[in-house]
Amino acid sequence: MIGRRVLDFLFNIEPVGKGRPRFSTLRGRPTAYTPKKTREFEAAIEERAGNLMVAHKRKMLDGPLSVEIHAEFRKPKSWPKHKKQAAVYHTQKPDADNLAKSICDALEGIAYADDSCVCFLRVEKRWASEHGSIHVRITPLGEDVRTEKVA
Repeated sequence: MIGRRVLDFLFNIEPVGKGRPRFSTLRGRPTAYTPKKTREFEAAIEERAGNLMVAHKRKMLDGPLSVEIHAEFRKPKSWPKHKKQAAVYHTQKPDADNLAKSICDALEGIAYADDSCVCFLRVEKRWASEHGSIHVRITPLGEDVRTEKVA
């Protein structure tokens, strides 16, 4: 965590995208539920982010926010050496949008009240040298932020 109003998180955990809801019947009624892998990933992010917020005595951010996510995935051991050396960008599943959804949902109620306040989102997926990790930076968007119009 750095800065006064910027929240900076580093999670040493393998990134997981938001899984599609699953459906089953319970007592004859259809029920939707989130897959176990997604629930466990979001719970781990929530716990670690919550602990960091308490340890650093930080408050939730409000207003329009920018979220930058840098995800690194562990390279498969089965890959040959030349493929491991050449790989930079992660172009496999999970999709960047599903990854962002799982992380933003996990940080809801911890870093910000609702993920609807995220107005700018940047997601980068790369291959890591050894283990997976996620770096998340949340910055309030001030009124001095200007956008350029493209003709």
